[in-house]
Amino acid sequence: MNLEPFNILQIVFVVQASFGALLLANKNQYRGLVALLISIALLMIFNLLEELGITRQYILITPIFSLSNGPLFYLFVRQLVYNNKPLNSRDWLHLLPALLFLPFTQWTQTVLFLGTVSQIIYAVFSFSLLIHYHKGCLELR
Repeated sequence: MNLEPFNILQIVFVVQASFGALLLANKNQYRGLVALLISIALLMIFNLLEELGITRQYILITPIFSLSNGPLFYLFVRQLVYNNKPLNSRDWLHLLPALLFLPFTQWTQTVLFLGTVSQIIYAVFSFSLLIHYHKGCLELR
């Protein structure tokens, strides 16, 4: 096992994202951010394991994160915009496609394409939420 400088950088990101998630874990208003930070840490862990050849022969997991990052970012933005509305169990159904496509990661390019489309769609939803919030703030002012 030979660690490259990029692998050390991945370990640093895992530590930072995990530390940030731990700092915010007990605050309900940051639950979306905590989920996003945990997802980033898990992505870096699995990416490191796959690059080092530890898990690659069993299953390729990192393409699934392209399907989960969009929904997690949207939930984070939605929780920032609607601070008084906490995330509930129904909100986590946005992550269901990532779990359903886990057995199909052998078709990496297809999963990454679907993940990219998903991220674009959720980015548009997040942007529209921010525009709506901005308009509401201007009307209050």
